[in-house]
Amino acid sequence: MRSTQTQTATQEGQQPQSKVSTQSRAERLDSALKDYEAIIGIETHVQLSTLTKAFCSCPYNYGSQPNTTVCPICMGLPGALPALNSKVIQSAVKLGLALNCKLSLRSKFDRKQYFYPDLPKGYQISQFDVPIATAGFVDVDLPLEFGGGHRKFGITRVHMEEDAGKLLHAGNGSYSEVPCQTGIEAAEYASELQRLVRFLGVSNGNMQEGSLRCDVNVSVRPIGQLEFGTKVEVKNLNSFSAINRAIEFEILRQVLLHNEGQSDQIVQETRLWDEGSQKTVTMRKKEGLADYRYFPEPDLPEVILSEEFIEGIRDSLPELPEMKRRRYEQMGLSMQDVLFLANDINVADFFDETIGKGADVKLAANWIMGDVAAYMKNEKLTINEIKLIPQELAELIASIKGGTISGKIGKECKPFKVKKKTVAGWFQQGRKGNWGRIQFVVNYDGQNGCDVTCTVKGYSPKVPDMCFGKAGGGKCTNSQAVLVGTGRGSVICCINDLILFELMAKGGTVKGLIKEKDLVQIVDPVEIEKMVVKVLAENPKQLEQYRGGRTKLQGFFAGQLQLDYSRALGKGMMFIPFSQRLNLLLEVAPPGW
Repeated sequence: MRSTQTQTATQEGQQPQSKVSTQSRAERLDSALKDYEAIIGIETHVQLSTLTKAFCSCPYNYGSQPNTTVCPICMGLPGALPALNSKVIQSAVKLGLALNCKLSLRSKFDRKQYFYPDLPKGYQISQFDVPIATAGFVDVDLPLEFGGGHRKFGITRVHMEEDAGKLLHAGNGSYSEVPCQTGIEAAEYASELQRLVRFLGVSNGNMQEGSLRCDVNVSVRPIGQLEFGTKVEVKNLNSFSAINRAIEFEILRQVLLHNEGQSDQIVQETRLWDEGSQKTVTMRKKEGLADYRYFPEPDLPEVILSEEFIEGIRDSLPELPEMKRRRYEQMGLSMQDVLFLANDINVADFFDETIGKGADVKLAANWIMGDVAAYMKNEKLTINEIKLIPQELAELIASIKGGTISGKIGKECKPFKVKKKTVAGWFQQGRKGNWGRIQFVVNYDGQNGCDVTCTVKGYSPKVPDMCFGKAGGGKCTNSQAVLVGTGRGSVICCINDLILFELMAKGGTVKGLIKEKDLVQIVDPVEIEKMVVKVLAENPKQLEQYRGGRTKLQGFFAGQLQLDYSRALGKGMMFIPFSQRLNLLLEVAPPGW
């Protein structure tokens, strides 16, 4: 991806000689950019998802042994003529349209002359002066943790070139309404390109496989100077964070040389980013355009595109990330929700299908971003690998919203009281191998936020280690802890055997699980009143104390209800406030009852 250079002022910098804190890097960078401005360009290589190579019929398979998928065309043997893969043209046009580029109805290929071990014929088939697409732009929404905001970055060109079917494309400040200003923005620009090629289906965009590679060009110049500084290319950037850190380091390195009067030491070269030392190191001196001796490829004709061909591809384009983000915003979702849901095409499709089945937009987003995402992270699964399907998530949301079951039943588990001395033993009874599906929720003296490690102190270290998947346990949040007055000799244990977790782990239907586990909640106030009466009758001593003035025992009675009817009571508990019902019963209860 060829890029004219865009201005940048990175948020964080890396000291040339040592690793420092984030704050220190930022301070050094801010100081450096008081007198200098940085110019950066990004060249991104996207390996296309083609079955065969760009100019021959040799198969492309990631991970193939070297020299096993080659032919006379690959090696440039006499008489071997290249033939352009039509899928490459289609992918290039798709990408050009998605990047809002101007497509060339007539483009051509050129030979780029250079010697490299993996280029036996001594030249590369590429596009030089007439690429397939030019002058586009891409819109990017920055994450809130990096300041948020909307940016538009220009695209200089999209062109096709040899190397198992790759495209090059790049950002260009000439077409940017807002120039690139930080290393973070450069990384987010590259991240948006990854999303784009994945949404289009032209590449898997996996950086670890080399399917998406970014090279950055960095130079600095005194503020007010019109002439560009010497450009340095940085390679070996295998992550978006590496892009950010490499840009920061290179800016500081070049500014330091300027300040020390050694600007002549900044030469046009290719440097490698060393992840271990967090530095860039010299790889080779950079060639100029004249060194490549470009000339038209004599063995390939021009690429001629018809308007009908272009419009046919335009009509086949899916909803792209930018369009999806704007649609989600119009639904009333926050930018945090929007960026999460639109980041992965499979998650976005799951969300769209869920709300398409009638689910509330915000509730669907909350469930997917919360419990579903946490489960996927814990189990190391993608959304396509879990058993839950959009239709059943929509059914679950509707069942909770309609009052058939409670929200706790939908995603939590039934609490039951056990004596403290049996906790360790309970975890040993038939639970081996199932730790990933067990939560250990503790209530200590009826207080939320209790310390799990303190509560189970003295028992097997494995017990607190299982609490919320945290080594050493952790603290219950208000939503996780069950508010009951169990006393110091009791804890509340939970097993994730209810609807959401079972749907994700095993599949099935919401209606089937509700029926199987008898989870329909009671909302009839008459039935709830009977439950309250039963609890009061079973605890005469505490009732007498309550009538004598110990009103704090109301929490005890509520706890007994929660223990005995946790799955049955949901919204019904709010239908008639418990305190009012309890006081009413106390007023009419016979003496000594």
